[in-house]
Amino acid sequence: MFEKIGGCTGKNMKPLLDGIGRKITDLRLSVTDRCNFYCSYCRDAMAPSIGQRSEILSFEEIYRMSRILVGMGIEKIRLTGGEPLLRRKIEMLVRDLSGISGLRDLAMTTNGYLLKWKAAGLREAGLRRINFSMDSTREERFDKLVGCHAFAKVLDGLQAALAAGFDRVRLNTVLIRGMNDDEILDFVEFGKRMGAQVRFIEFMPLGEGNRWRKDLVVTAEEILAAVSTKYSVLPIPRSDSGQTSREYHVPALDTIFGIIPSVSIPFCDRCSRIRITADGHLRTCLFSASEADVKKHLRSGVSDDEMERFFRDQIYQKEAAGHQGESPDLATSCRRMPTIGG
Repeated sequence: MFEKIGGCTGKNMKPLLDGIGRKITDLRLSVTDRCNFYCSYCRDAMAPSIGQRSEILSFEEIYRMSRILVGMGIEKIRLTGGEPLLRRKIEMLVRDLSGISGLRDLAMTTNGYLLKWKAAGLREAGLRRINFSMDSTREERFDKLVGCHAFAKVLDGLQAALAAGFDRVRLNTVLIRGMNDDEILDFVEFGKRMGAQVRFIEFMPLGEGNRWRKDLVVTAEEILAAVSTKYSVLPIPRSDSGQTSREYHVPALDTIFGIIPSVSIPFCDRCSRIRITADGHLRTCLFSASEADVKKHLRSGVSDDEMERFFRDQIYQKEAAGHQGESPDLATSCRRMPTIGG
C-alpha cells in the first residue's frame, strides 16, 4: 500500500538503548482508543474518546514511524487499542507492517468479538501471534464484566484464531480478588482444552475511576499456590531477557501457563518496551508521567534522520522504575488505558 522508501534501514545501526543501558526492542502500538467492551477495571461507559479522527495517527504515519523504529532496533510490534479490530481496514496496516525489513514479530491483542470474521485475513496479511483479553470462562460472569452479551462471539473468535494457524494464541486474564480469582484452575484447564496458553496478569493501577487497590491484587505466589492445589507445576527458564511473563509447565495436562507479576515482582530493570498512544504520543513506560508528541514531529515535515534523533533522545530518558513497583502505593496513570494500549 505504502511506498517503501529509504531512510533508517539499519545501516550502521547502533543498539537502541535507554539511559541505564536497557536495550529497547518492543513497541506497543495503540491504533484506536475505541472499544466495544466496558471492562470495569479499564474504562467507564461514559468516558470520552480522543475526539476527531484527525487526532488519530493515520496508517501512513504508523507505517513510517514503525519503519524508522525497526531500522533503529525495534524487533517486535504489538497492535493494541482500545479494540484494534474496530479500526477500519486493519488488515491493510498489518500487511504493510509485516513487510518491514528487520521486523521479527508482529502481534495483536484483541477482545476477540470481531475475530470470527477477521482471523483468516489477518493471518494471511502477516500477523504472527494473537492474544485475547479474557477475564472469565463463565458466560454470565464474562458478559457482566465486559458490559455486553459477548461470550459466544469471543469463543467463535478464539476458534477462528486457532483454525487460522497463528504461531501462538494466548489468553490474557487480569485477576482481581473477589471478581474472578476463583477461576484460576478453570482457566488453566480451559487453556488446555482450547489449545491456547493462558497468562495471568496482576491487577495494575490503570483505567478510569481509581478502582485499583493493592488488596485486590492476586499475586504470582497466590496464583501458583492455587494451581498447585491440584497439579504439580514446573518453572520454565526464560528464553528472552526482556520477557515479562514467568512461564510454567503443568505435566499432568501437558500445558503451559504464564504469570505477569507486574506488582509483586516488578521487572522494570529489564524492560525492553516503549508505547505509542492512539493519538501519537510516545510513552517510555506504561506509567509515564510525561509523553513526547510523535504526531507533531511526523506532521511537521521532518526527515527520517530527524525522527530518529527525536526517538533516541526520548528513549534515552526512559524511566528507571516508572510504576514504582517497590512502593506501597503505586502511581496511577493519568491516561485512559484504551488510549495507551495494552
